[in-house]
Amino acid sequence: MNRFESTYESIISQWMDSVPIQKLKKVVAQNQGKPLILYGAGRLAGVYLEACRNLEVTVSCICDRNVQGSYENLPIISPQKL
Repeated sequence: MNRFESTYESIISQWMDSVPIQKLKKVVAQNQGKPLILYGAGRLAGVYLEACRNLEVTVSCICDRNVQGSYENLPIISPQKL
């Protein structure tokens, strides 16, 4: 593993132990079997999608009031469509 990969793995490990991810784990545990929809297609969307992948959680779509289209092959829908 090169230095970049090692640093990246360290950052991901720290992030997976962070308070926001612990809250995500709790929400997932409380809602097993229900679709997970992320709100917001901004800067943190990719971070949370990566966390969901690491937790083996499937995200159904992203909901955002300002953005339409898709992000990493996930549809982005408006709150009105929920």
